[in-house]
Amino acid sequence: MRVIIKKFLTHTLHFSGVNWLIGKFNSSKVFCIGYHSIWDQSNKDELSYKLYKNISVSSNDFEKQLLFLKNNGHTFIRFVDLKKDETKKLLKPTIIFFDDGFRDVLKNALPVLKKYNVPATIFITAGLANQTHFLWTLGVRSFLFKQGKSEESIEKTIAELKKLRMMDREKEIVKMFSSANFILNPADFKVFLNWEEIKTLSQSGCEIGSHGIKHEKLTELSQRGLIEELVGSKKILEDKTGLKIEVLSYPYGRHDKFVIEGAIQAGYTIGVSTMDGNNSFDYIKNHTFEIKRVAPDEDGSLIDFKVRLYT
Repeated sequence: MRVIIKKFLTHTLHFSGVNWLIGKFNSSKVFCIGYHSIWDQSNKDELSYKLYKNISVSSNDFEKQLLFLKNNGHTFIRFVDLKKDETKKLLKPTIIFFDDGFRDVLKNALPVLKKYNVPATIFITAGLANQTHFLWTLGVRSFLFKQGKSEESIEKTIAELKKLRMMDREKEIVKMFSSANFILNPADFKVFLNWEEIKTLSQSGCEIGSHGIKHEKLTELSQRGLIEELVGSKKILEDKTGLKIEVLSYPYGRHDKFVIEGAIQAGYTIGVSTMDGNNSFDYIKNHTFEIKRVAPDEDGSLIDFKVRLYT
């Protein structure tokens, strides 16, 4: 029922022209559009797409979304440009960004970004690039697929694990893997960008930001753990890329005043949340470490994208 109501409201806002009108009056807002993965039929098996398709938009839909933005007066910038006074003069300043550092951003998103001359920001989880860590959701899916579990059963298990606090979830996963003598080796997967690929993206005009080391909920860490994640990831990224890292995207969007204070002390100048919405320049000035974003749905509906964008 909820899905039906949502679809009805989305179509009503779109076909009534209300959404278009709101878009016209939001020309001075900053739009931050956040993706994770962009999949393509040509390499979905090579990149183990089935392990994260719930957070992946197809390359065709991604191109349609960028084309819509281009045709509707959006001006593409990077997070670092928010500090510039001239950015306030731009029409619909828009940031395209990607969390986690999936390899398909290089393989499938970059060609589209280049085609339309769109810069982007890539938030790298250092441990994923180093192959010392792996996203727990992908690891559990990989394990359960090998156990012959159905997709419905797998997603039910994932949903139950998500309800647990981080430490309790880790214990359950260790117990699950141990019961079948399963050892997860991140190097067995070609899912995440390596450092050479990250440099390639940077040289192609992409801004690089931090998404932590282990992709943990920062609000559940000790003070020492928080410092390690914030300072450590920044140092790793700067050492590996030679770039100054200023922007942080909070894993899972989890942040509070202690996380923000830690980010400021670590030397970040901008923090990106998972709060839905667009940003006025006054909001950005007063909430620099709580930047709001729009998250396109993985089903790729252009109508849904337009309504999320403006309404």
